[in-house]
Amino acid sequence: APDFLGYEDSIGIARAQPEIFKKLMALKKAGNSIVNLLGGREIHPINVKVGGFYKLPSREQLADLQSALEEVLPWAEEMLHWVSGFTFPGFEKDYIFVALGDQKRYSFMEGDSY
Repeated sequence: APDFLGYEDSIGIARAQPEIFKKLMALKKAGNSIVNLLGGREIHPINVKVGGFYKLPSREQLADLQSALEEVLPWAEEMLHWVSGFTFPGFEKDYIFVALGDQKRYSFMEGDSY
């Protein structure tokens, strides 16, 4: 948001619009709670594996998370409307995106380009 609102950093938003900043931080905290519960920690989750999770959260943990998410839901909706008013810059590229594909093996080294 700082880039779209002309602030140097999020501290600028906190000073100029403290109520907005409070809501943004509450939403960030709620998002971190999701990742922490499911992923095992907030940064670089460790609990996720192919096909699921190493450890599932308890019903009580999920109920606590649900309560926290329900509490910030109105702010999430408000922030969604707020962000939808941002003017996004155009995206121009001076290169071609290429994807490789192969039906029989991993194609990160070679394959048919698309």
